[in-house]
Amino acid sequence: MGVARRSLGVKEVLLLGNDAIIPRNTPEVEIGRVASRILDELVQPMKDVQMDDSEFACLKAIVFFDPGKYLHFLCLLVLFFMDFLEDFIIY
Repeated sequence: MGVARRSLGVKEVLLLGNDAIIPRNTPEVEIGRVASRILDELVQPMKDVQMDDSEFACLKAIVFFDPGKYLHFLCLLVLFFMDFLEDFIIY
């Protein structure tokens, strides 16, 4: 979760806690797959909804208490915001 939050301000790379970076297209295939998945399934949805610090703290609490369902929650959150914005723009 922390790597996803730190990576919001950069493109196509993961920013680790020690300031090292992992690019999406790294030569190590397995690491590239993991990086791509984190970028696609965590970082991009957080960028799409412009998640702020308080929302991120709530998400971390949800993950702490129910770690198996956080990815499903993120998908639902993105869909909810997209529906909300669509309704807001139409009316």
